[in-house]
Amino acid sequence: MMEEFNETYIAITLGRIWCEELEDIIGFDALIPHDGYEIISDAAPGNWIAYVMSKDIDRDFNKISKLAADFYEVDSLPVEIFARIVERVKYEYQEHPRMNQD
Repeated sequence: MMEEFNETYIAITLGRIWCEELEDIIGFDALIPHDGYEIISDAAPGNWIAYVMSKDIDRDFNKISKLAADFYEVDSLPVEIFARIVERVKYEYQEHPRMNQD
């Protein structure tokens, strides 16, 4: 059985962290929180929320980096940024147990 996640909390957290991590590279005016889930959902083999919270995403940071670079029309973006974004989302989700429920 697939684990249930609070999708709203994860989406909001991902969007906020996405903008924080990419602001210095892309520029604040070019970022919107929805970009993060749009790009990750393009990389995801199925449900993007379950994908973000799984270990499967670890092998796809290069793919996510390439999709994001294409999306923002830049030559490249450091893969480490996307690993850090996902790590922060997972950490915040675990640190806020009340948010772990729908």
